[in-house]
Amino acid sequence: MALGWAGGCNILGPAFLLAHGPEKVKKVYELDPERTTVVFIDDPLPKMTRPLRLRMARQVERTMLEEKVVTDMVAYESAARVAAQERFDKPIAIQDVGKAVGADVIVYVLMTDYFLSSDGVTFSPIARMYVKVLDVESGRRLWPADDARGKLVQAYLPPQQGLPPSGSKADLAYQALAEAAGLRIARLFYDAQRPSRVGETLRSSR
Repeated sequence: MALGWAGGCNILGPAFLLAHGPEKVKKVYELDPERTTVVFIDDPLPKMTRPLRLRMARQVERTMLEEKVVTDMVAYESAARVAAQERFDKPIAIQDVGKAVGADVIVYVLMTDYFLSSDGVTFSPIARMYVKVLDVESGRRLWPADDARGKLVQAYLPPQQGLPPSGSKADLAYQALAEAAGLRIARLFYDAQRPSRVGETLRSSR
């Protein structure tokens, strides 16, 4: 399933907003806008639920299309369906996933951490992931040049005093963190103003 450009539908809640100054945030890699791109979130342990991975991927896709980073994207759901056919005795290479959905480039995301609290007593949501860009035809890593695993990227929400939320409030926090992570990934690929949303105020290893 291919995605075309869509107008700005903002799914972030009011609590997600945070004002910052006007300074520029520079992209770290420029994707070829003419090459069909797919975002693939690999969560082997897993750290996230399927709906959260979908929410995160859609945030990446929406932002990249709105910012015209690329003009044609294959929906994450298509790649996820291909990967779901993998068997223990017959693994599917990520390059083959890209070929199966007709993509030229894969933005590959490996999740390593995704939680609302690191100690169980404070609310400090964070998502950690490694991101890299792969050429589907050759299987070559296009970015980063110096790290086979990918670039470590972190997304977070502002810490708050008190115990981490539970129930529906925890669900909302997890959803906001997924959107934060999606925004951070997209921002690797275009120049932007210093973020006006919490999810775009992030730490990376660079």
